[in-house]
Amino acid sequence: MRSPVRVMLELSRRPMPVLTVALAGLLSLVQIGCSSRSAPVPISGVEVLEHTPTIAVDVENVRGAVLIRVNNKLTAPRIVANAGTQTGEPVENYQGGKWVTAQITETDGRAVLSVRNTVQENESDRWVQVAIEVPSCDGLRIKNSDGAIDVRGVNGAITIENGGAGRPGGYIYVATGKPATSPISLTTPNGDIDLILPTDSTGNIELTSGNGRLAAIVAWTGQVTNSVIKPGQYSGLLNWGTNPIRAKTGEGEVRLHVGPYRFGNPHIRYYNSWWFSHARPAPSATRPA
Repeated sequence: MRSPVRVMLELSRRPMPVLTVALAGLLSLVQIGCSSRSAPVPISGVEVLEHTPTIAVDVENVRGAVLIRVNNKLTAPRIVANAGTQTGEPVENYQGGKWVTAQITETDGRAVLSVRNTVQENESDRWVQVAIEVPSCDGLRIKNSDGAIDVRGVNGAITIENGGAGRPGGYIYVATGKPATSPISLTTPNGDIDLILPTDSTGNIELTSGNGRLAAIVAWTGQVTNSVIKPGQYSGLLNWGTNPIRAKTGEGEVRLHVGPYRFGNPHIRYYNSWWFSHARPAPSATRPA
């Protein structure tokens, strides 16, 4: 039977911030109809955390979405992978531990959680959404394509590449847990970018959007100096920072917010269920609220 859950409406084309899943509820996944296949991902090397509690996260996902949230109530990471096809059909013989692998190793005195998803034989249209909860995150690298990246509560240096090298990109949303004082680099060939930084963050900022679209900083708090505004470009210094903050999209808008939002709460956003990018929604599908 064809799944009614067909699509996360092309996130890369939506001007509004994407609704994001409450990762605490991922283990009780809401499924509709045939739905997609999901499974927890085993993590090897967890014993490293006994003497190296600081965690950096390194994710490579060939095609899909990556959702990361810091949950300080945890003592060890948790990962759930949800797989389907570009057309929203469930995949056959899904094995979370086979298609997505996770390992913790110690590098330079800190633990590194490496999560990898590789294309399996005869599954070229597979699309995988990886949801990761960690007790802490000091340093993050993500390489993904063809879907959204939604990251909350992370700290340290951040590098995110969504698409590129002939692969489609997607929406990027990053909200750091502490004031940012380290380098941040966010790039996608197509898709909006939203970067949310707390008060007292610093940075040497360069924002670049495609086709002259919006590239803007909204600073509710802090000093912004040396601003240069051009069509599709913004540069300036936030609190006289020297740490580079770069956000660039080939097609889309780039928005940097500093300090608490004055309207609404950006941290209360949910998906009603799991959605897939690319395919158009069936008429009976429920749109994200």
